[in-house]
Amino acid sequence: MKKFLLMATLLAPTLAFAQLEWRLSVKFILDSNGNLPASGRINSPAIVTNQLVTINQNLDRLGRGYRLRLDEVVLVPGISQWFNYDFAKNNKSALEATAPANPTTYFWRTDAINVYICGTSGTNSGGLCSFPNTGQNIILVAQNSFSDVIIHEAGHFFSLQHTHQGELYQNQDGSTCSTNNCSCAVWIPAQGDSGRIQDTILDHQCYTNSSNQVAIANYGMPYPSLQPFQQKLVLNTWLNIMSYHSPGRLFTDDQLDAMTDASNDSGQRFNVATGRTWFVDRQNGCLQPAGGSGCTSFGFGGPLLSVASGINAAAPGDIVLIRPGNYNEQPTIYKRVTLRATRGSVTIGKP
Repeated sequence: MKKFLLMATLLAPTLAFAQLEWRLSVKFILDSNGNLPASGRINSPAIVTNQLVTINQNLDRLGRGYRLRLDEVVLVPGISQWFNYDFAKNNKSALEATAPANPTTYFWRTDAINVYICGTSGTNSGGLCSFPNTGQNIILVAQNSFSDVIIHEAGHFFSLQHTHQGELYQNQDGSTCSTNNCSCAVWIPAQGDSGRIQDTILDHQCYTNSSNQVAIANYGMPYPSLQPFQQKLVLNTWLNIMSYHSPGRLFTDDQLDAMTDASNDSGQRFNVATGRTWFVDRQNGCLQPAGGSGCTSFGFGGPLLSVASGINAAAPGDIVLIRPGNYNEQPTIYKRVTLRATRGSVTIGKP
């Protein structure tokens, strides 16, 4: 039997190897005079285009074959009431209700991630995005935001929480400190998405100096003193796109699996994707495997058991994502699908 070897790092990190794309439509809200924001880090279409190049280079290094496809950058006049959006009031729901109801005016797309960039001035920065299954789909970005804001908010769009979700602040006496944020005496880190994301560790948005803060919070030692597996977990968190240690550069394997499940789900975010990913894991113990990343709480679903079943399930343009192990089979590829290894080496054929 012919043997194939798939490695997670087999393909070079280049945009040419992306097989599955998430469509992106970026809209600049113009002021009452029809002008773009005059200042800030994101105030022109050229800046957005350049940021997407860096974002996709980082996604390519993760080896999953995913990228954001910038379909358009549109200048939108006539909606200047949103130009000076007040992030403190967080009334994004009003924009969520208005834009889909007026698709021509707002250049609303049903097949893309809709990103609206407003001209909020001063120190106000950041973005807002709703999670799947909330009925809301817009990403709203202030023009003074950091360069990783679009991919960070896309992480929320595909269900991810912050790496520091659940963090707390305390006064010196242990009482809750709710008003001063990083000026509080004690920072209590948390592990965001701890129920499903196991390859990040405790984090806090006030850790801004170095990865040593994450290392000491988790292991009581600075980063250089840690074991290699501990260092990897520290970097998974410190360099994470879903952290506040901007600019973030990576998603972890667990995070990518969660994003992929949201992207695959027709009831969630599949409308923005060019295809699906079918997980394969020969050691999967789920009942009735259906091609997702893991079992449901009742033990159903989860990865398919063979490469051939992944190929059979896939449509042209899909990805068959294979977890480590030897797959003693000789599948026939009869459609335009991509086989990729994840989390380690994959052998197809006799060991």
